[in-house]
Amino acid sequence: MKRSFYILVALCLLSLAGCREEAKKDDAQIEVQPDIKLASVAKFLQDDGSWYLTEQEYEVFAKTKSITLTAREPYGQIVWVVQNGKASVQKKPWRGIFDKELFELITNEAISKGLLELFTAGLGHTYTSSDQGQNFTFEGRIYESAFDDGNGTILYKDKSTGRKDLVVFDGKKRHILYGYNYLKTAKDRYFPSKIDVYVCEDKSGRLLIAQYTCRLP
Repeated sequence: MKRSFYILVALCLLSLAGCREEAKKDDAQIEVQPDIKLASVAKFLQDDGSWYLTEQEYEVFAKTKSITLTAREPYGQIVWVVQNGKASVQKKPWRGIFDKELFELITNEAISKGLLELFTAGLGHTYTSSDQGQNFTFEGRIYESAFDDGNGTILYKDKSTGRKDLVVFDGKKRHILYGYNYLKTAKDRYFPSKIDVYVCEDKSGRLLIAQYTCRLP
């Protein structure tokens, strides 16, 4: 009789442990759910003047302000992330880098950080640091800074519309990302369906080096 009682208690404890483990798994799944998933057709300017097209997917997390980017290439997937202000490649094509310059452009840190800023701004991310003293003129419109990460990336807000749709990255080269044709996903949540990326070689002008056409998957 006692043995049966102990077996019954053990089974109950195992059952409770299983329930708790399932609850932990459910909580973990909830925590890692991205705020938005996007699919994109991206094209990049190559040295010979032609454009390279590729399909990409993005998972954006507003709370942690991070993004996971995936490109599907003929030689395998490329996966890279931006988190805690740093970009890092997690997975390269299994046959190696198919083209070094193209690989570096696809996974470019300035562009990846700019995409993150544009997407999280559209999700209503709350910024805790800004520098309202800087203005920037783009396509005849005046922008004021909404967020400066202190490492060269500045998010700008259009003074006339109030939309945060411009990112400027100052490193070895100046990169400019401009988002437009915004689509609404929920109340006060938007994403740019078109993004143009320019690089400024000098003060004389800028060159369009990449374009993204984004949609919900």
